[in-house]
Amino acid sequence: MSKERVTVCVPRCAPEDLPRVIGAAMAPYDYNRDTGPGVPDVETWWDYWQIDGRGCEFPVVPGTETVFKLTPSGNLKPWATGLTTILGLAFDNRDRMYVLETSNHAGPPTPGNGDIVRIDPSGARTTIVSGLTFPTGMTMGPDGNLWVSNQGFGPTIAGFGEILRISLN
Repeated sequence: MSKERVTVCVPRCAPEDLPRVIGAAMAPYDYNRDTGPGVPDVETWWDYWQIDGRGCEFPVVPGTETVFKLTPSGNLKPWATGLTTILGLAFDNRDRMYVLETSNHAGPPTPGNGDIVRIDPSGARTTIVSGLTFPTGMTMGPDGNLWVSNQGFGPTIAGFGEILRISLN
């Protein structure tokens, strides 16, 4: 049996709407299927995270965003506070969370002020990359590196955007 871990981020919503929002977020990854010939047997662990705070509102107010974890009992628990303009979350195989902040400077979004913060299970934080310009997405690759969409918004210049590989080794 293969094993996998799926992490789903859901938008801010009222507590009574959470089951519907989680269901909609999970739909593309529905592994509740019958096994049979040619269908792999998969054991899946689910984590649900909710990003709360100012989201896409501007101006940027540093330290106003929080990542919540949905506990097995169905409660939202603040997991990481004091973050800014969160646009992405990723996890490594050591359960460390990587938070993509598109701009951490007060005022309007500012080029060169994006970063990636690693939060260990103990809560310890390390900024692993700084100086990003308007990063808009991030994923953990099968190679164990972070892949980041940098310069994802801003001037509409051909070739302006880029994909960065962030080595974690």
